[in-house]
Amino acid sequence: LSCPQGTWQPHQNVSSAEGCLPCQPGFWCTAGERIGCKRGFYNPSTNAASQTACVPCPPQSNTGTAASTHVEDCRCDAHFFRPNVSLGVVECEPCGVGFDCPTAGTTLQTLMTWPGYWRPSALSLDVRRCPDAGTKCALGLSGHRCNESSLSGCTGGTRPCRPGLGG
Repeated sequence: LSCPQGTWQPHQNVSSAEGCLPCQPGFWCTAGERIGCKRGFYNPSTNAASQTACVPCPPQSNTGTAASTHVEDCRCDAHFFRPNVSLGVVECEPCGVGFDCPTAGTTLQTLMTWPGYWRPSALSLDVRRCPDAGTKCALGLSGHRCNESSLSGCTGGTRPCRPGLGG
């Protein structure tokens, strides 16, 4: 006996629909089966009866797992960051010159800088190049990452400068 649409039954060979359970958020249920929304989709609704209840994550974002329940489960892909976490929306912007976001889930607050760059605070999009950045780099690399900038007083990451050095 099948369960009504939007419900499921965890046990086999049940003779009545009384034991059917409501479909939880993150899933959709049909013919007594519970199916999780695929990675990259989420479903905040209860009793979903169709795969169309699974909403795709916003552009340049993905969920970490299947059966996600909220848009907040969508994290920006690597090389993108989320500038406005407090707004409750997921919008992902590309990392620009001087910013480093090699992993998924980077936010404005966790956005790192390249060696030789810094920003005034963890809430600032104002990235600045240090005067001593790239001193050992080949000419013509303006605007590109220079690994030699690790010798700069600006170490990159979340700390703007080495202790005792300007930047």
